[in-house]
Amino acid sequence: MRSFFLNDKGQTLAQATSDAQGHVQLEADKAAALLLARKEEQTTLLDLTLPALDLSEFNVAGAPGYSKQFFMFGPRDLYRPGETVILKRITAR
Repeated sequence: MRSFFLNDKGQTLAQATSDAQGHVQLEADKAAALLLARKEEQTTLLDLTLPALDLSEFNVAGAPGYSKQFFMFGPRDLYRPGETVILKRITAR
């Protein structure tokens, strides 16, 4: 398989041939806009200027804002069955 780094004008910046396991190593180039890979009649292009993962499909805004926060805690982390659980709370606005 032959691999190429191309700039935004389609000019070849670097090229390499894969080894027997299909691995290829190209020298990094900040001007590279596309990675092109060819094997026989198959061609694949990878746009290097796009984000690795399109985050617009995910809710990345965080938890919705609430007017109050509530926190509960107790003097112990572990209780046996039948024991009384003593809890305290803090509420913040």
